[in-house]
Amino acid sequence: MKKQTNVNFAKMSKDQLIELTSTVKETVATHFVPAKEFTVVDLWNIQRSSNTRILSRHLA
Repeated sequence: MKKQTNVNFAKMSKDQLIELTSTVKETVATHFVPAKEFTVVDLWNIQRSSNTRILSRHLA
């Protein structure tokens, strides 16, 4: 299948392009709390709880 694209980029000079790609504005998160790792036990608990929900649905 052939696709035709229309590129709608604004025309800019080489200097503007270099300035745009080299400007980096970063902020440092001071109150960053890393997420808890997902372990095998977490997966086991999810599967176990879903199994009990399925069984209770069939028994009702």
